[in-house]
Amino acid sequence: MKKFSNFDIPFTGLGLGKHHYDFKIDKAFFDLFEYCEINDGNFDVEVEFDKKETMLILDFKMSGEVITDCDRCGSKVTIPAFFNDRVYVKFGDELSEDENILVVPENTHQLNIASLLEEFAVLSLPARKVHEKGKCEKEAIERLEGLNKNDSMEIDPRWEKLKGLVKGNEQEDKP
Repeated sequence: MKKFSNFDIPFTGLGLGKHHYDFKIDKAFFDLFEYCEINDGNFDVEVEFDKKETMLILDFKMSGEVITDCDRCGSKVTIPAFFNDRVYVKFGDELSEDENILVVPENTHQLNIASLLEEFAVLSLPARKVHEKGKCEKEAIERLEGLNKNDSMEIDPRWEKLKGLVKGNEQEDKP
């Protein structure tokens, strides 16, 4: 695909051994992906490309930051992101991917790493994307706290029955 051509690594004319490539990815890069979890970010990417007789070994080092929505308050938060990984590229009959092994057709002359970079950027995200303590949008936090403290909410009667079951089990467990 032409839109990802900046991320092509032609390897046919390369000699055996290690070769180094540097890439920068940013908002424009992430915008190229239709369903990318990252809307904005900046990464510096180093790729060590080791060409062997029968395979290619790519070592990726990514560092940067991602701008995303805070899971707690919903406002924008900047999160530092880092990722390192190794991918083995083997030659076979047809294109396939299994964990860190990528099989490309025998007649392939270049490797496009754009989809790998997007995947690694997403994998660099933490499970919870939140502001540092005290940095969340105050209005949103106040609303959440108000919902938690709302004593006027009527409890669904089905939950009351379940509470009775729990209390009954606790009494049976006591000697």
